[in-house]
Amino acid sequence: LESLGEDFIQNQIDKTNSRMSYYEKMLLPYNHFNNEGEPVGRIQFNFDQVNRYEEEQIELEQGLREMREFQKLLADEADYNSLYINILTLASNNRLSSVTSALKGYLVLRRNGLFKAKPESYEFKELDYKIQLEINDLRLILSELITDLSGDLEVLRERKEALLGAVNGKKSKNSDADFSFDKDYMNLVRMYEMNKDYYSKLLSKKAEYEMVRAGYVSDNEIMSVAKAPTAPILPNINDLYLYFVGGGFLLGMILLAIKYLLHNTISGSKDVLKYKDIAMLGMVPSYSGEMPVSQLLVNKNPKSLMSEAFRSIRSNLQFLSNDEGCKVIAVTSTISGEGKTFVAINLSGVIAFSEKKVVIIDLDLRKPKIHLGFNVQNTVGMSSLLIGKSKLEDVIQKSSLENLDFITAGPIPPNPSELILSKKMFSIIEELKQHYDIVMIDNPPVGIVTDALPILQKADYPIYVLRAGVSKKFFLSHISALKNKNSVANLSVILNGVAKGSRYGYGGYGYGYGGYGYGYGYSSGYYEDENKEKKTGLARLLRR
Repeated sequence: LESLGEDFIQNQIDKTNSRMSYYEKMLLPYNHFNNEGEPVGRIQFNFDQVNRYEEEQIELEQGLREMREFQKLLADEADYNSLYINILTLASNNRLSSVTSALKGYLVLRRNGLFKAKPESYEFKELDYKIQLEINDLRLILSELITDLSGDLEVLRERKEALLGAVNGKKSKNSDADFSFDKDYMNLVRMYEMNKDYYSKLLSKKAEYEMVRAGYVSDNEIMSVAKAPTAPILPNINDLYLYFVGGGFLLGMILLAIKYLLHNTISGSKDVLKYKDIAMLGMVPSYSGEMPVSQLLVNKNPKSLMSEAFRSIRSNLQFLSNDEGCKVIAVTSTISGEGKTFVAINLSGVIAFSEKKVVIIDLDLRKPKIHLGFNVQNTVGMSSLLIGKSKLEDVIQKSSLENLDFITAGPIPPNPSELILSKKMFSIIEELKQHYDIVMIDNPPVGIVTDALPILQKADYPIYVLRAGVSKKFFLSHISALKNKNSVANLSVILNGVAKGSRYGYGGYGYGYGGYGYGYGYSSGYYEDENKEKKTGLARLLRR
């Protein structure tokens, strides 16, 4: 409030000072006028006054003309560049320059802002809004200024006509009384004195404000000099680092605990060996290449780790039964996708390497896969053989491997369970045993259907396939129930898909039948991996 009062007083002082200068200028000729009223002095005075009035009239007419032109420019809504140029040309007009200073400032800001922002930006929209407000205010102000200036010009014309009438000895047409020098002088002196008195009061009031400000003593005391901090008060960077590291560690532990609690899949042989009544026949490492369907791999790279794993399983079969004659091997699993068909094909291939005649039978009549592994058609097979549509010699097919034959599932029948459990199925097996050393049967998963149960009970080597990372831990209790409650003697487990280098898998010592098998280390030199990868020194260090 004090600042507003001081600004008002200073504004009034400037205006009063301007009016005093005007009246001083009007009184100047009277100060040089001859007091005795000599004709030469009076005539010279009259001519000076008339010339002064004419000069002032020309100045007022020019100012009025400029104001009207500027008013017309605002009414026509000229562009901002034209408006800015006209304001610059009217800088000599004191009246216009004072009322257009704010508009000029906004126009300058807008012109400078074109270098760093687009006209569509919020900054320009705000400036345009302020400029329009100033233009609207100027239209009203100009109307008032033009009215006041027109009145001043009319008064000046009357004074000039009255003065000319006095000089010529004639009465003015627009004045009721003759021009009187004394009366004019008294009026000018009176107006000058009034403004002088008002000016003195304003100066006194300004002095009072300055004295009050100088005498004001603040109750505040500076305890210490303020200094700019080198680090922010909040947030504390060190605390943030601590929170983030601690939060990340805590979150990691929580995720690890959740994963551990929710982990219910078989990871390695250790999970299988917890069940004392389950025999571990061997492990098959995971295949690192692409294999869209179950294929015969042991013949492609006989010295690979996978081939050695199947040889180990072949050797462990001797511990189950070493009797002479044809043996029946029945392979099953809990669900589809655990690798029973893959194990059946490659185990048959390894046995065929030992110069024994092997035949593979695809009894998974609902979802056959043997024909995909050997890349043949599934037009005839066990289904057509069981219904008597085909003969045994017609459905037996030769593989690329010597001593290895196979029989596909054939067309999918509507009653696979009845066909598998029929007497003809067992008679076909007995007939095959007359011509082959090993009859490998790929059965359907026993966790989904029970078709394979009679085959498993009569097989010499019933094999249950599990897959690391896929098979659930509760599958092991199902295996134990098959062995104890369903009288599946000699039931053993093959763990498929074991990661190389895992703690309970390949890369150290493997597990076999009875807990001790034939494992091969990476540096043993007994096999060649099918995909040799060139490892860097860092990778070898991490491997260790």
